[in-house]
Amino acid sequence: MLIVMFYHFMHVPMISVNSFDRQFENFFLSGWIGVDLFFVLSGFLITRILFNTKYDKNYFKSFYFKRTLRIFPLYYLYLIICFFLIIPYTFPKMSEFEQAKILIAQKSQIWFYFYLSNIKQAILGFFLGSGLGHLWTLAIEEQFYVFWPLVIKFFSIKNLKRIAVFTLIACLGLRISMYFLHYTAVTIYSFTPTRVDTLVMGGLIAFLFYEQKLKNEKLIHLLLIIFSLLTVVMLYAFGPRATGHPVIYTVGFSLIAMSFSLLLTSLLSERKTVLKRIFSHRILVFLGKYSYAIYIFHPLVRQVVLKGIGDPVIYYGTQIPWEIMFTLICSVVSIFVALISWNLFEKWFLKLKTKPAFSIHS
Repeated sequence: MLIVMFYHFMHVPMISVNSFDRQFENFFLSGWIGVDLFFVLSGFLITRILFNTKYDKNYFKSFYFKRTLRIFPLYYLYLIICFFLIIPYTFPKMSEFEQAKILIAQKSQIWFYFYLSNIKQAILGFFLGSGLGHLWTLAIEEQFYVFWPLVIKFFSIKNLKRIAVFTLIACLGLRISMYFLHYTAVTIYSFTPTRVDTLVMGGLIAFLFYEQKLKNEKLIHLLLIIFSLLTVVMLYAFGPRATGHPVIYTVGFSLIAMSFSLLLTSLLSERKTVLKRIFSHRILVFLGKYSYAIYIFHPLVRQVVLKGIGDPVIYYGTQIPWEIMFTLICSVVSIFVALISWNLFEKWFLKLKTKPAFSIHS
C-alpha cells in the first residue's frame, strides 16, 4: 500500500534536469508493483479464509456478508464524494484537458457502481483519472471474489492446484497474445483475465502452505533472491513504468508475481528473519489496519495537496527536497483522513458482523 501511495505521489511535473533527480523519480515510478504485492497477499488471505471454511453450512453467506460490510460502504461513499461533491465543485476550475477526462469518467459512472471500472478502462485503452483511476484494482479484486469462492468450494485441493497452475499459464499466454494482436498496454495491464493470475498465485501459495509443502527454506530464500534480482534488472533495463515495455506487461507480470509469492512464503516461515521483523513492525501493523481507507482516499488527497502548495520547486539545483516534502504531507493527510473514515464510518459497519439481527444462521 505504501509503495503504491509513493508511486502516485511521484506523479508531479518534473521540472528538474538533474540526472540524479531522474533516477530518483524512476525508482519511485516502479512503485506500481505494489499493486501486484497487494494482489498476491489478497489472493493468499482470501484463499486461506475460504479453505478454512470450505465445509461450513454458511460458507457463501458468511464470506459475502463480511466482504460486503468491509468493502462496499467506503467504496460507495468515495464514489458519492467524487461524482456528486468534488467533481461538480472543481469542474469549472479545470483545464479543457482535465474537463475532457472528467466527462469520460462521469459518463462511465455505471461501470464504477458495478465494480467494472477496470473493464471500461481496458476498453478505452487509457486510465480514468480524476481520483478514480486507482479503483480498477478493487474492481479486479471484487470480480475475483465472485468466482474464486465457487472454485474453492467445489474442487479438491489437488484439482485446485491444477486450476491455479493452468490459470498462471493461461494468463501469461493471453497477455502475450494480446500484445501481438496490438492491444494497448493499458488494456493488458487492467483487464481481469490478464491480471487475475497474480491473485491466483497467492491462492496457490495458500494451498501449498496448507499441505506443508513449503519447508525448504534455503531453496525459497535462494529463489527469492534470484527472482527479485531479475525483477530489478527488468525494471532497470526496460524502464520503471508498467506499460513502458512489452516485456514488462507480458512476462514481467508473471516474474513480479513469482517474486512477491516467494517473499510471502519467506515471511510465512518459522524462522525469525530480517524481512519478517520489518513486515511485522508496529508501524506497518498500524498502517495495515487503516490501509483500505488510505488507499481509497490517497489520490484525492494528492490532488488537494498539489492544488494547495502549488507546482514543484527546485532547491539548490534539485527537486528532491520538494518531492519528499510533498510525499510526507500527502502521506500524513491520507493517514489522518483514514483515521477519520475508520472511526466515524467504517467501524460502525464492521460492528454489524456481531449484531444478532445481522448474524448468519443456518
